Amino acid sequence: MPRVNNRLAAMACQARSEGIDRGPPRPGRSRPRLPALPLLAALFLAHAAAAPALAADPARRGPRPDPAFNTTRMMTHDGNECREVPGCRSVHSEWLTLADNQARVLSVGCPEGQPNAWHWDTEQHEHIYVRLVARTRTGLTLHASNQQTGASGAVRIHVGCSSKRFDATGTGYMVSRRGIPSMNWGSAKEVTP
Repeated sequence: MPRVNNRLAAMACQARSEGIDRGPPRPGRSRPRLPALPLLAALFLAHAAAAPALAADPARRGPRPDPAFNTTRMMTHDGNECREVPGCRSVHSEWLTLADNQARVLSVGCPEGQPNAWHWDTEQHEHIYVRLVARTRTGLTLHASNQQTGASGAVRIHVGCSSKRFDATGTGYMVSRRGIPSMNWGSAKEVTP
């Protein structure tokens, strides 16, 4: 068993407790570490003191509403759900209201007499984004989201139904609808559902 010099061990222990660096580490030994607890406590207290001020600053609360959207402008329903659809019957969903930064999925199905879903169209606020996420023979599933405008918005989905099966050949199909921000146009039409 190696002999230990008690005096040297006591000095090394005292140096470690005071955070004194005694030079580069010798082979096989680690460098004495500075006490981290006081440093961590100081950082925690500084962060705790600054947190209320950061939370109160609106610029630090996350994404800001997009001022380019006119949140009162309604995009009209153009009847596109029945374009190029043989014997079309238009069915629509109920109005869906979305709060700021909210998203919902909704399905619209066709009635028994005309069970085949073809195209779709919407009535919606400019700041609502709608996209087709699934298609079955009898209905469509769409995803609607509010684009962080600071205001709620509404949408109603219209689906064209037919007794003939859907055929994209020659008709194509729409996959999404989004409004172009019109706040800077100066002549946006204001309509509410």
